[in-house]
Formats: sequence, C-alpha cells, structure tokens
Amino acid sequence: MSIKRRSLRRTAKIALAAALGLGLVACGGGGGGGQSEGAEGGGNNVVYYTTRPEDGLPELKTAFETANPGYTLEIIRGSSSDMVARLITEASAKQQKADVVEINSLPMSQLAEAGILAPLPSSITDALPDRTKAPDGTYAGTRYFGHYTPYNTNLVPEPEWPKSYMDFLKPYWRGQFIIGANDVEWAYQVYASMGPEKGLELFQQLAAQEPQIRDEGRGALAELIAVGQAKAAIMTLSYHVERREAKGLPIAGAPWDPPLLNIDWLATFNGAPNPDATNVFLTWFFSENGIATDAEIGFNRIGDDGTADALADPNLLILSPDTAELQSKAAEDFESVFGVQ
Repeated sequence: MSIKRRSLRRTAKIALAAALGLGLVACGGGGGGGQSEGAEGGGNNVVYYTTRPEDGLPELKTAFETANPGYTLEIIRGSSSDMVARLITEASAKQQKADVVEINSLPMSQLAEAGILAPLPSSITDALPDRTKAPDGTYAGTRYFGHYTPYNTNLVPEPEWPKSYMDFLKPYWRGQFIIGANDVEWAYQVYASMGPEKGLELFQQLAAQEPQIRDEGRGALAELIAVGQAKAAIMTLSYHVERREAKGLPIAGAPWDPPLLNIDWLATFNGAPNPDATNVFLTWFFSENGIATDAEIGFNRIGDDGTADALADPNLLILSPDTAELQSKAAEDFESVFGVQ
C-alpha cells in the first residue's frame, strides 16, 4: 500500500522531482489523452491544470468553447503531487505553462506558500461566502463534497448498521471494514473534531480492530460495498453513495458529526501566459453557465442552489488550504498508525 505524504515539507522534494521530468496528461475534447511535455498556449488559449477525474472534462471544454467563440481550453490532468511539483518548477524557471489550476486543499496551500498565485478578480471573490475563498483572494472554492461512512444494507444485519464510524469499535466489526490508504480527509475530520491527542488514540483503537487497508479510489470502494464484495468502509464521498442508492443498490451511508465539506480550489498565477483569455475563462467558470455545466456533469459547485445548505451547520468543518498544518499532522499520524508507507 502507498499513500502520498501530504506534508508541506514535501514541496522541495517534489519540485526537484519535477525538474527531473514529470509528465501530466493532456485531455482533448474527445476525451482522449497523451503525455504532454508542456502546454502550448496561444493568446486565446487557456491552459487549465486539474486533478478532476477525466469523465466530464470533455464536456467542460466544449461548454466553455461554445460559450466563448474563438477561445480554446487546453486541459492538463495529473496527480496532486505531480501538479504542484511542475507548477512550482515552471514558476521558478520563469517558464509558466499553466493559466489556471484546480486542485484540493493541501496542494493549494503549497502553491500559496510558494508565492506564485495571483489574486482572482474581485467580481468573482466578492460573490463567494467567506469560508469558500482565500482571505487575500488568491484561490476560490469550486466543487464541493460531503462524506459518508458507507455500508451494505444486505450484508450487515440491521442492528449493526453503523450510525457513525465510531461504531467500528464494536466487536462485530473486527476485521470487517475497510480503511482506504488515502483516507486523510477522515483523519483531518477526526483531529479537527476531537483534537490530535484523542484523535491519535482513536486511530490506534481502530487499528486494533484489524481493518482492511485498501488503496482503491473512493468510487471503487463504494462500488465494492454496493455490489456486496465488502461490508463497509470508514469513508467515501457522499455522491458515490447517493448515486448508487438511486440505482437501487443496497448501500447506505452514516453521516459524519461534525460534517466535513471537501472543497476543490481554483487559482491563477502571477506569471499566467494568457492573462486576457484567463479572465474570460474565470468569468465563465464562476458564472451561472459554468456552475450549470458542472451540475450537468454531476458535481455540486460553490455558488449553486445547495451551497447555503452545505455551509449551514454551525459545526461544519471545511477542508481548506488554511487548515493545512493540522491536515498534514493528521495525515502523517494516519500513515504511521495504519502502516501506510
């Protein structure tokens, strides 16, 4: 099993790796891709680095280009660690390729720490809730996700259906649940809600329950549970459960208390090579049309009709770049306790 260490201390190491030549994948309008040594950015071309799943990227590209004739969107997709490494290396060498990046909270904190982000237009940030944007306006929230502890309602007797992940401490669940090798969002929720000392104790107690440590993605784990190949897991994203429930599959999810909102973040750069085209993209992306495009793909977006409800809980925790230090601590302890190297 392996997990990417999400510590800010990795920035120098991954930047060195990028200098040695990391490849990202270019996603075309037809959904195909190949290895890209660097984006070719013309004046009306927007180069967009993202960690989004490939499904939906062609639709995003088509929607932008249809709404903005004469402009093109070049999508470069890769892992968080590769993307941060490449962006920092390009900026240091004054060979910036990307105009825009959309990535999750810890990698965005590394980019902010590197000092390469530019303020977003105030016309965009002024319209966003305070908790979904950087205090200095350099990044803004985009897609958002809730979390569940998923379980199979046929395999698990109803009296044992978990009401929270704390129920996995019960004797019934010994050896019967999965912890994903990348479940660091859950680790953060534990540390943020109960503190690192008690959180570490909980990690150790759950490790003594002999969970299966698996490295499938969240959707794959939800599918294993929905089709009866596993009983339960510590976490998945809420939409993975809801979409399968809607299909009539025997899966349900216990909510987290307090809830955690996982947000992706978007930023642009001081050295963005196509600033005019970038502003066109940003304006569209945060417009009703851009948000509606993501809704058609199947994503919730900050600014949609559900945003107010998603942010309403007074105890809500948010995965944001400004909580990077605690996220990193939780991730490191998670790796240590659950034997993920």
